[in-house]
Amino acid sequence: MIKSSIFRLMTVLALLTAFGGKARSQTYPVTIRTTVIPPVSPFFDQMLSSITGGRLLVVVSGGNPTGAPMQIKLVGTLERLSPSPFTVSLSTSFQPTQPINLQAGIPLTLSNDLLEQAFGNFTPNNLVFQDISLNDLRDGLNYKLPEGTYRVCFTAYLYNDIGYVRPISDPNTGCSIFSICYKASAPQFLQPVSGVDIATDVNVVNPAYPLIFSWTTPHYTCASALPLLSYTFEIHQVFPGQTPTDAMNNPPIFLKQGLPTTLFPLDTNVYRNVLQLGQIYAIRVRAATPPGAVNTAVAFDNNGYSAPMAFQYGAPGGSITRGGGSAPQGGAVTQGGNTQNSQTAQNQPPQNQPPQKDSTDSTKSPVNANPTAFDSSADCGLKPPSDSTPTAANTNLQGTALTIGDFKLTPTTITRNNDSTYKGSGTIDWKPLGTTIKLAVVFSNIRVNKENQVYSGLVTSSTAQPQFQGFGSWNSFAKSSGSQLDQLSGAVDNFLSNNKAAQVVSQITGSTPVNFPIGIDNQSMGGTPVTLAVMSMTFSPKGATMSILCNINIPEANGWLSLAGTGFCIQPTGMKFSQGTLLLPTDRYFTFGSDGDSLVFQGSPNADSANGTYVSWAGDSLSAVVAHARLSFPKSAIVREDTAGNSLDSAVIAKLGFRFHQWDDWVASITLPRFQIVGVKGLSFLPDTIFYDHSGKSNAPGFKLPKNYTGFSGTDFEGLYVSDMKVLLPPDFKTFNQGKNRTAFEAKNLVIDSKGVSADMIGTHIIDLSDGNLGG
Repeated sequence: MIKSSIFRLMTVLALLTAFGGKARSQTYPVTIRTTVIPPVSPFFDQMLSSITGGRLLVVVSGGNPTGAPMQIKLVGTLERLSPSPFTVSLSTSFQPTQPINLQAGIPLTLSNDLLEQAFGNFTPNNLVFQDISLNDLRDGLNYKLPEGTYRVCFTAYLYNDIGYVRPISDPNTGCSIFSICYKASAPQFLQPVSGVDIATDVNVVNPAYPLIFSWTTPHYTCASALPLLSYTFEIHQVFPGQTPTDAMNNPPIFLKQGLPTTLFPLDTNVYRNVLQLGQIYAIRVRAATPPGAVNTAVAFDNNGYSAPMAFQYGAPGGSITRGGGSAPQGGAVTQGGNTQNSQTAQNQPPQNQPPQKDSTDSTKSPVNANPTAFDSSADCGLKPPSDSTPTAANTNLQGTALTIGDFKLTPTTITRNNDSTYKGSGTIDWKPLGTTIKLAVVFSNIRVNKENQVYSGLVTSSTAQPQFQGFGSWNSFAKSSGSQLDQLSGAVDNFLSNNKAAQVVSQITGSTPVNFPIGIDNQSMGGTPVTLAVMSMTFSPKGATMSILCNINIPEANGWLSLAGTGFCIQPTGMKFSQGTLLLPTDRYFTFGSDGDSLVFQGSPNADSANGTYVSWAGDSLSAVVAHARLSFPKSAIVREDTAGNSLDSAVIAKLGFRFHQWDDWVASITLPRFQIVGVKGLSFLPDTIFYDHSGKSNAPGFKLPKNYTGFSGTDFEGLYVSDMKVLLPPDFKTFNQGKNRTAFEAKNLVIDSKGVSADMIGTHIIDLSDGNLGG
């Protein structure tokens, strides 16, 4: 009993000795910084190769303090953290044929050959597999990693060190966390029929020119961005007694390969005999990675095929209207003023009709003529015209200036519908920066009174590219995944960059109608230029609004925050943004820093900024990003504990609220649960005043580093800073009358950064020896 008490006392005294001064990591002469740039190929033997997009950046620095070259070798370790951990590492029996010569003060970026050498050149006998076998990774002739969250680490050793016993770089800092993700959903049709199940009743699709076919973009099971995809679209005729699935065995009557977008307008003027009135057809589309793509390891559901969907093309004996004209009755098809009998074409058996491959460039498709997802309110408080008497039926409105809210609409094509509404296209003048821009617009249901005023209905912007259609309402942004928003943002950025003279407001000249998106490049945030992308505009008698996409660069995480907003009211002259809000539609996940900290920016799918990330305004200008986020610290540094003082195998997650106008300049006040330092069992920390410093220009209020701290000092420090905290001693260290309460004392100035955990802690008069209780 006495021996046991003495042992416990010595253990506690050892702990107090360790923390009486500064708790700090061992100093290593070599530093390794590892960065993974996604997407990462899942094939094990290609992961570090530049050929297939592994894109791993490893920089080794430091060296011999004397300045003499240091001969080193590297050990690579690949660890899956979740869902089922396993490890692949270099065998300690492997010795490289040549050392790596490290010059002091000259950072060395490792070549792909050296990276592969750190994994024994991917020779199975040079690797050690833990909790997984080589056969579990085999995929044909290659080795394929299962999906999950991974960490890759590199550790340096002296070249002549036998057995890899004494590391000369910190094994915990030369790491980077990344995700392997390659399973993706299959596309599903949106137009002219939608759904993932085959309906028992076949929908009738009204004939149109062109007939729009569109489908969803596949998405990964994780938050990564898919590589560029191409699509194959096919149409098959459905014969009596067949299901749409059966019809897929019939020869296709139309086939279009290599489509770059999720929309295809079938030109029924050019392909006038493909679809016949009253016939039933089945459609299918397949997604694939095009030849030469960086990451071709995507595993699509259903091999990339959508569910086949069926539709009936119009009614038997009906008519097709082409080019906006009215068609005669009695089964004739009107095409540019010429009438032909369609019965002969309808009776041709499709089995004898070879597939018709479209040789036209589908990327030059007509602009969006029927936008369906725009902000339907367009309400900025204007009072609509009181006169609701429709203009006379025989009135020619083409070229006539019509008033809609505060704007003037000039129709270039306009046709009166049977219900006295009008459809067509035209232009609206907008003068945002001093030069008048003619906006290309379309409408399908506006009502015009005798004073040439639009008193009901909507006029919407015309879209330049199919992939940008539909992003006019908040729901269209909020239902998109983070990777889909990244794809949209990248496509918009490329489109605006490649068409500055025609699409960016400061450079647009002339009277050519401008389609959307449009770039607004007179904005800045903290002195950094920001280009806002106007995705759409909607005009009504009550006002005019626009939807905006804004990208904020997060360079350290190699990613973007894609914020969006709708309902921004606009005027014929100038721009005012204060009425709307730019929000992050969905949660975004980033990994940054040498320690692999994971930061989640919280989204606002319901357009509520209370707990989401958004952009604040100063007057009518961008001011800062207001972030609500969650920060996860690596379990190699600190872990959570329960109320009884037991450490948990759980990462410490902090809640942050902060503002920034430059990513490298922010300090956040955070809340943090009680935690323990890894390797110091039983010593608990209850932090009080906590800051996360991510600024090279300023520090947290009251910032003070621990004594003898050897890391970055002054404003260069970046990491977690705990100003005040309570330290709880192990449960055995107490007094006889203390009960279950743990002994505690106050401490200050704890930091967690790339150097590890550092703190100044001293406790005096904690327990009187007269009533101290150490195991009895």
